[in-house]
Amino acid sequence: MVSLEQFKAGFLTECDELLIDMEAMLMQLTPENVDKETLNAMFRCAHSIKGGSGAFGMDAIMDFTHNVEALLDAMREDRVPVSRAAVDALLHSVDIVVTMVNCARANTPLPDDLGKELAVTLHTLAHMTHQAIEIAPKIVNEAPQDATLVVVPLVEPIASTTIRVDVDKLDKLMNIVGELVITEAMIKARLSDVPADHSMRLVRGVDELSHHTRELQEAVMSVRMQSVKSIFSRMPRIVRDVSAQLGKDIMLRTEGEHTEVDKTVIEHLADPLTHMIRNAVDHGIESPEKRVSVGKPAQGTIVLSATHQSGRIIIEISDDGAGINRERVLSKAKEKGLIPYDTHVSDEECDNLIFMPGFSTAEFVSNVSGRGVGMDVVRRNIERLDGTVNVASQQGKGSVFTVSLPLTLAILDGMIVRVGAEFYVMPIASIIETFRPNAHDIRHVEGHMDVMNVRGAFIPVIYLHRLFHIPKAQKDASKALVVLVESGRDKMGIVVDELVGQQQVVMKNLEVNTDPVAAIAGATILGDGRVSLILDIAQMKHVAVHYAHTA
Repeated sequence: MVSLEQFKAGFLTECDELLIDMEAMLMQLTPENVDKETLNAMFRCAHSIKGGSGAFGMDAIMDFTHNVEALLDAMREDRVPVSRAAVDALLHSVDIVVTMVNCARANTPLPDDLGKELAVTLHTLAHMTHQAIEIAPKIVNEAPQDATLVVVPLVEPIASTTIRVDVDKLDKLMNIVGELVITEAMIKARLSDVPADHSMRLVRGVDELSHHTRELQEAVMSVRMQSVKSIFSRMPRIVRDVSAQLGKDIMLRTEGEHTEVDKTVIEHLADPLTHMIRNAVDHGIESPEKRVSVGKPAQGTIVLSATHQSGRIIIEISDDGAGINRERVLSKAKEKGLIPYDTHVSDEECDNLIFMPGFSTAEFVSNVSGRGVGMDVVRRNIERLDGTVNVASQQGKGSVFTVSLPLTLAILDGMIVRVGAEFYVMPIASIIETFRPNAHDIRHVEGHMDVMNVRGAFIPVIYLHRLFHIPKAQKDASKALVVLVESGRDKMGIVVDELVGQQQVVMKNLEVNTDPVAAIAGATILGDGRVSLILDIAQMKHVAVHYAHTA
């Protein structure tokens, strides 16, 4: 039986959705662009929140949203004009109600003065023209024409096609599918033990099982998928507020907002994306005066887009601003000791210096620019999702930030490798090629990592047996195999004894039972029942550099 608390939780979730919708509609509302249906839709959102909060005894939310509802009602009835002040007040109201809903969800008391001043402002805005309306003479240009009554046939109500499902239930279902994938791999691994006269029939059965397992897996994953609209819809408000704070005129255009990705990725993507959008507003787009002086329109443009590409989601944030000032970036990087003074870097390498820890070209600390802790954190957070982020810039024309992420973090296609008696899994998406190197291509640099010449480029070499202290492994790279991998713009060669084969693996989080382990993304169970660690390619180079310096 469903408890009152479960009904309340469902209502609060509905409030989240209604508030997101309200904010999106408010961002489209201007004095020059008044749509009555939009006003009606916002009124219905506020009315639903007010009614539901009253039913659950959340009087503070009910009282505050009553003022929101009153202003929206006055605007839709043309008693109050749609003004910038009214839209600003309503946007601020959304923030207040979000805070109230979160407090109700956490059962924490509301701050005493939360929303009180704004409630007065809303009341004033809703009634400010009443006196003028009463005093103004009633002028009627012409009598209204007779209205025609249209009889609309009764339509049967349409049954709801959606239901709400607790996220924990979806996670549990995904775990069960994961165990099924592991069981399937175990069965395949044991097929060689079956007598030949039975094996053909069994192989056909296992192939059919694999087909149905894949279908089930894709179905469950599709249920966990959410469109990026839930994140993209927050960005117009951020652009509006920050550009107003900086005195800039900026338009945000979104594309591909219905592109879907696993909810876990969505949850971790909001903060990095927010920071990159703020960065584009603050550092990318110039002031209106400066834009006009160089022949650009006064209004700058930021484009936020999402697409699917080769089993990954690609998100781009592009702007038509000034681009990256490479001279300034190089000067700051050398001044902070991030690179030696005599180092020559390409334009591409220079642009990506902004992702180095502590890097900032901001001339002063502000709420927008921060304290130089930003783009490096963005890259680190995205790499934790097995993703990459890069920037390409043209001075005077703008910059493009490109984020690439897997569609799901639960299941990945892996390459199983052996080092000594240990087995590890590498994400296939990170692998470029594998080969056996020549001894003369590998060079040892005292106090640093070994490097390897790969078609004229020197690539760092990482020995897994050294990192993880594995005995009885092949220590001579020229007699072993090298797996060339890529993380962002970094390439490295990982030395292994053997490539065992490809397998789709289910990632299990180690942090549930242990502390985080450097260079390890998680664990999985192989087809033969053994537990194997999944390598975190993004962290691998940093861990190897630390090992080389301390060894």
